[in-house]
Amino acid sequence: MTDDLMFEYGDTEYDDFSFATEAQPQAGLPEKGSVVDGRYRVKRRIGEGGFGWVFEVEHTMLGQSFAMKILHTRLAQDQDWHVRFRQEARATSLIGHENIVFVTDFGACPTYGYYFVMEYLDGQSLADFLERHRQLDLQSVVRFSLAASSALSAVHDLGIVHSDLKPANVMRIERPGRDVVWKFLDFGTSNLVVNSIESESVFGTPAYMPPEQAAGIEVDHRADQFALGCIIYEMLTGEIPFPTERWSDAFAEKRRKQGWTPISNYRKDIPPGVEDVIKRALALKRVERFESVSEFISEFCSAAGQKVTPVGDPLDLRVGAQRGFERSMTAPKVSIPNDAAESMVVLLQEDDSTDELASLMPRIDIVFNSVDRLRREYRRNLVGGGIYVPSDSLPPLGTPVLVNMTLLPKGLNVELEGRVVSHNLQERALPVGFGVALEKKAEVKLQDFLNKSQIAPRFEPNVLVSSVREPSAGDNLSAGEAFLLTRLPDPMRVGQIRQMLAGLPYEVDELIAELSQRGFVLLENVDRTSIKVEAIKRAPSKDRKEEVKQILELADYFERAGNFLGAMDVIRRGVEVESGRVDLRLRLARYYRDFRGNKEAARREAEAALRVEPDNKAVHTFIAGL
Repeated sequence: MTDDLMFEYGDTEYDDFSFATEAQPQAGLPEKGSVVDGRYRVKRRIGEGGFGWVFEVEHTMLGQSFAMKILHTRLAQDQDWHVRFRQEARATSLIGHENIVFVTDFGACPTYGYYFVMEYLDGQSLADFLERHRQLDLQSVVRFSLAASSALSAVHDLGIVHSDLKPANVMRIERPGRDVVWKFLDFGTSNLVVNSIESESVFGTPAYMPPEQAAGIEVDHRADQFALGCIIYEMLTGEIPFPTERWSDAFAEKRRKQGWTPISNYRKDIPPGVEDVIKRALALKRVERFESVSEFISEFCSAAGQKVTPVGDPLDLRVGAQRGFERSMTAPKVSIPNDAAESMVVLLQEDDSTDELASLMPRIDIVFNSVDRLRREYRRNLVGGGIYVPSDSLPPLGTPVLVNMTLLPKGLNVELEGRVVSHNLQERALPVGFGVALEKKAEVKLQDFLNKSQIAPRFEPNVLVSSVREPSAGDNLSAGEAFLLTRLPDPMRVGQIRQMLAGLPYEVDELIAELSQRGFVLLENVDRTSIKVEAIKRAPSKDRKEEVKQILELADYFERAGNFLGAMDVIRRGVEVESGRVDLRLRLARYYRDFRGNKEAARREAEAALRVEPDNKAVHTFIAGL
């Protein structure tokens, strides 16, 4: 993959993000107080791994703490490791998920060599936690599994396979008054990274590695499912399912002979169905595993019989004009009838099993404006049998409610019975609202609703995608659709497209499905038939306007999380979609000035804004202050 393809979107190049290949690292490591690359002051050394060192640093302009990873001196002389190091940063910088560690910057320093910067996590690894606690209660494991499902689904949607999931690569962070936060890190062995260099080596950790990975066969998302199954087994039993002493112990034949000890041998409080689910995730043949991590964790939660507390989506907030937090434009619309409070009071005073009370049950109307937002709710809460309702009205805990859920773009609706189980007051990252645990009888209706919604379409990697017609000026393609079509001069398989678009902020399979529905591409070998080509007419400017809204929401989210590189990337995308938006160019200029410390690039973006609006006072003021 060339630097041009990696760092160029439209007319804007990442010239100041690319590594200076002529900069060679010098001997020695930064000491406390040293400044790396002119803007990161070292506070302390955190640790050392096989690939490099990690330091806690402080951004000299922002005053914010980060973690910095510096490539090991012995590896810095190898060009393959330069590429791999850069790709590791890229693989994590744009996933945009609160359970994935944010990579915020990367570069090359003449004094200390190649580095990238991550959010600083004040916690402990799952490996260290398990050393102390061994077996965890089922409720805690279910909560972890939901975080893992949500995070890994976002990773897999980008065509990325982590390939080295293990307790040492999971951080457990305790925050006062909140649930434990889980963070997945270290994408240094992901397929995006490994495929960027010419190497026949196998990367990963044998104890958590599926047999196909040990054999050097190209892996897919089911490799991460196997590793996650190993981790969940270890959290429940305190032991790893397949102890390994050498690399060859991970091969299928050895593991088939070895087997693994049933969970019931370690503890009797785990429902038998849990073991059946984990057994399938740990299948030695990947075709026998679940189709996705979401399916695996859905079955796991169902077998565990545990109800978890639904949590809010940080993307439902945006940075307001006063730098506070407001409800975002893409947040679901919620309404509670005026008489709901009276109904709630009555319900709490009566036996809720009667038919009369069913008619009194207050209805919560929640409208999702996009499939993407519903998908996030599925991965975050619905998969575990709950839903989070962002609302300033907080029904009493224990109130039975009827959730009337609508997916507006597809005109779908479902009513689900549940009970209020949690309240959430305003926090920095999560919206005010309440959690509803859905009743068991609602599961069938919910699943039917999700199937009709086509949440997270997933094509097989060998499906062939062929362009069947050229786009015209009136087609109003989204940036993602246009980006993909321009790279389809010849038919490509879905697996190749995922690799090509890996790291970009697109739902790859959704792009493909959308283009097929609109008649631009033909999909072959999907269940041995072709998907019917269907043209869909759209309002001329609606798609572009909605895309810019989503870009601004994601940029706000990145900024709140301290991922300024991710924020810059999506704002660049906004400039590509709407080159005449002065506010987007000015925001990008501020990122250059405040985060990168690059006044030349900031001036360049501001001057581009002036070419659109020569009399814009805010831009003139910005340039005068440079």
